[in-house]
Amino acid sequence: MHSVTSQVDLARGSASTLREQIPSLSQEQQRCLDTIRDSHERALEAMKCVSHYARPLGRFQKVNLQTLTKAVLVEGLPIKYECEWQEVFVSGSEVRLKEAVRNVVINAKQAADKRDRSVNLRVTLQKVTQEGRVFARLEIIDDAGGMPGGLAEKISKGYYSTLKGYDSTQGDSDRGLGLPIVKKVVAGHGGRLEIRAVPNGTSIIMYLPALASVGESLDADAAAGR
Repeated sequence: MHSVTSQVDLARGSASTLREQIPSLSQEQQRCLDTIRDSHERALEAMKCVSHYARPLGRFQKVNLQTLTKAVLVEGLPIKYECEWQEVFVSGSEVRLKEAVRNVVINAKQAADKRDRSVNLRVTLQKVTQEGRVFARLEIIDDAGGMPGGLAEKISKGYYSTLKGYDSTQGDSDRGLGLPIVKKVVAGHGGRLEIRAVPNGTSIIMYLPALASVGESLDADAAAGR
């Protein structure tokens, strides 16, 4: 990854040198150098996302999912939200779970920005029982305008950004892995991710195996599958 980054930086540096050495650029030459600059920024962001996608989950511990989610919501993003939740504990990587929740929130904010609108989130966290197992069900619903038909399935499968699907006629490019990172983190914790279209928005639901009680002991290595 480092060698690839170096080559991308070299291309950007060469473009900057040309800009400095040529006193007067034609409109076409200026456009080409601007394209190199923009491509450089997108390439660096894509490589950063791939690096995050490949990161291991790390050591598991007992995590208060309510506290973790609240910490993400108050990090400073210009969003409005309302919550209906209960205290639920899961076993997992606090860092990677926080990253997953943050990706969902940022994804909604970016989608709203794409449409020049503010975003409101409705967050629900509760315990549910499915097939005899207890899960933490964390749902984040946004009103960012929703996704085109079939896009949720593409996002769930892997390298696809929601930003590509909103207006493909404008030449928008992928800006990251976003929800596929969320899917990988959730799956790594023994859970599953659901993406649903709702009126004027999108619902992201994370199911994570919940600890049966607050006082339940946790064998971190066993929980992490090691």
